[in-house]
Amino acid sequence: MSAMTASERAIQLNAKNDARAKAAGRPVYFRLMEGAADWAEYDVHTADDLDHHLAMEAHWGGYKDIHGIRPRWIDYDAMTTAEIDAMTSKMYADQEREEAEDAAALADATNPAPLTHSPFAVLA
Repeated sequence: MSAMTASERAIQLNAKNDARAKAAGRPVYFRLMEGAADWAEYDVHTADDLDHHLAMEAHWGGYKDIHGIRPRWIDYDAMTTAEIDAMTSKMYADQEREEAEDAAALADATNPAPLTHSPFAVLA
């Protein structure tokens, strides 16, 4: 359990994101709100609460992007942050595997096996 507040954790994550963006020479597109009152509206008070909230949001949004629906049946509150992160990692790994399988199937369909006989042979 972290003694850090959600606001302090947001400041820490923003600084890390800012440093990555600067190192990559790109602008910062996303920043977490840093006010304690802002996070309190989401019932997020500690760093652990914020990490759990961000993990849930990552899965929630990713699932919608992949499947076109929100996973409203998942009880994120009953899950640990690590469980949500694992579920998110698996979801993206499954998506990558399915895309690779689809690409392989498409390649097979567009590159048929060579003929084993001449299509111009005259039937006798």
